[in-house]
Amino acid sequence: MLPKPPYNHIPPNHARLHARKGMTIVIGMIAEDGIVIAADREEGTEHLKNDTGKIYGAFRGTEPHGWISIGGAGSGPECDEISALLANRFCSQEERTSDEMRAALTVEHRSYYQNIVLPFASATQIGCPDYSLVVGCLTGQTGKYLFSTSKLAVNTANDYDAIGIGAQVANIWLTRLYERMPTIAAAKLAAYVIYQVKNSVTGCGLGTDIVVMNGRPFLPRVPSNVIRKWEDSFRYFPILERTIFSYCVGLKPSPTQYKGRPLRSRVGWLPQPTERSALNG
Repeated sequence: MLPKPPYNHIPPNHARLHARKGMTIVIGMIAEDGIVIAADREEGTEHLKNDTGKIYGAFRGTEPHGWISIGGAGSGPECDEISALLANRFCSQEERTSDEMRAALTVEHRSYYQNIVLPFASATQIGCPDYSLVVGCLTGQTGKYLFSTSKLAVNTANDYDAIGIGAQVANIWLTRLYERMPTIAAAKLAAYVIYQVKNSVTGCGLGTDIVVMNGRPFLPRVPSNVIRKWEDSFRYFPILERTIFSYCVGLKPSPTQYKGRPLRSRVGWLPQPTERSALNG
């Protein structure tokens, strides 16, 4: 008779698959004359990625006119559906005060989350949908309103906010650089923050989308060729930082830092006329 094995169950010798992560970055900023929403375009899991937009926008044509932009992180189908529901609620023909509009959007989000996400809360991490949002609203009645969601929570932002796997890095850069500025400058800051996150955080990458709500008709989006031009100039910012530090501590900058065109022409300090027209609608 063979001896009894010491264990009745032998665990598998292969590792389990990694749980799916919400790999993205979405930021929102309140500017002097509007709101800026920005996000990267990479979407996927641990092993696959796809180039897709993550910002949903709508324009309310009835009085009072208004604009809403929603950036989502997490499960794609849920982000798309709740973004459309929030936009429809915002664009409904009912006239609401500021508090009533905020309450209506909060109720819409919590109702959807309870009906769609919470029933799967006991499922495995791979099969459990979840999402978080950054929502910016601009109307004559409600003014500028920026908030983010985390599960059932809805938190108002007075300056900026970020969601997604790159939120920690984005908040570090926004804490350093953010101040109330015109939307043209805020769009450049948003591009720079997304650029830094894409260079630092795995799962954030590919292109960048920036939506500017500044009271102009419809929803101006910064053209992708303009963002690529900005990102090309961002590559020279570390040289500028080293030069400033050298000056502050009394060192003479090395001439090898300025090969080719002067640093000023490489960076491009101000938006060109075509960039201004793209942001102003």
